[in-house]
Amino acid sequence: MRLPARRTPPTPAAKKNRLGRGIEILRQSATAIQAIADSLDEDFLVAVDKILSMRGCLIVCGIGKAGLVGRKLSATFASTGTRSHFLHPSEAVHGDMGCVGPTDVVLILSNSGSTEEVVRILPYLSRKSAGLIAMTSSGNSPLARAADIALILPPSREACQHNLAPSTSTTSMLALGDALALVVSEVRGFSMEDFAELHPGGALGKRLTTVDEAMRSLKECRVSSCTTSVRDVLVEVANLADEPVR
Repeated sequence: MRLPARRTPPTPAAKKNRLGRGIEILRQSATAIQAIADSLDEDFLVAVDKILSMRGCLIVCGIGKAGLVGRKLSATFASTGTRSHFLHPSEAVHGDMGCVGPTDVVLILSNSGSTEEVVRILPYLSRKSAGLIAMTSSGNSPLARAADIALILPPSREACQHNLAPSTSTTSMLALGDALALVVSEVRGFSMEDFAELHPGGALGKRLTTVDEAMRSLKECRVSSCTTSVRDVLVEVANLADEPVR
């Protein structure tokens, strides 16, 4: 078996360069998000109203890295009061298109707006749904032209050194999608109690657990008079433990 070559520890200068590059990438992402905030317009409000007025579900669609962002956004919508499902474009043409109904709205993510798998299903989604919302960086793309509402991401260079790996673009999609989901949730009046109903598990569930859910009911508690001796209490508890379970 061939062992991997042993790597020499980075020099102080190399460490400094790597740290600087990490900072540069984060600042580039922050700049892209700031550009979205500065460019947000009435189309965002129209998208909010479209989702609020739908009678069905929000179907989020995308492929590749945009698809992974779409899955997260669908989960965010679902957990904050908007029923949502994710639709994979490739699976859509093999039967999953059946999950889209005439009362559903479709949110489609594609940076280029011309991804083959996405473009292929646009005619079907237009016919079957109550409307299409696009999130793309190309306002003249097939996706933007087919959509009822197009949320256009400002142009930005990917943080990848070759300007290829989706990075800045997916960060922008995620940020804009979160803004859309949370504004919809707030307008809907989604409360902490509603949030607790949907998050019974994990650390969030523990934080939102009510007293009634955490404590035993009175029937399950061992109650004793202040005049009863400790010996009598222990005897009574032991007798209860010996009783058959009904």
